[in-house]
Amino acid sequence: MDDIYEWCKNFSIRIDEVEEMLTNNRIWKNRTVDIGVVSAEDALNYGFRKSQPYDKYDEVEFDVPIGSKGDCYDRYLCRVEEMRQSLRIMIEALNKMPAGEIKVDDAKMSMESLIHHFKLYTEGYQVPPGSTYTAVEAPKGEFGVYLVSDGSSRPYRCKIKAPGFAHL
Repeated sequence: MDDIYEWCKNFSIRIDEVEEMLTNNRIWKNRTVDIGVVSAEDALNYGFRKSQPYDKYDEVEFDVPIGSKGDCYDRYLCRVEEMRQSLRIMIEALNKMPAGEIKVDDAKMSMESLIHHFKLYTEGYQVPPGSTYTAVEAPKGEFGVYLVSDGSSRPYRCKIKAPGFAHL
């Protein structure tokens, strides 16, 4: 885990360098301030990890960055703050991680015990009939998957909604 802490420290320094180079740069601001403005009526104060927490997001502290002007420069500032919040989440998760090695009690090592893995890999998991839509927060928006099962080990239908879909 020490290497992850080291990476977080180095990445934080890199974010500082990017901010130092761009945030008050006259050329950068000329190209981004008041460009591509999204009105307050069209913008959403919404973050999947806060509104519909999945995994362990409900157990960590972080803020959802919100802009004030809605232009490209504002979105840049939000992305920088999102990177800082992601680092905050990573460090908190590392601090909460139990010490020592983590191993599965049932380490299937013999050829005979690996048959379950082989069957699962070749035949798949029998999913009960039904449908579901699940979404997670991706780097540029919502990433969603709609699955329909007919009860077999293969999906009857799979529709993936990428973050860029709303921009088309």
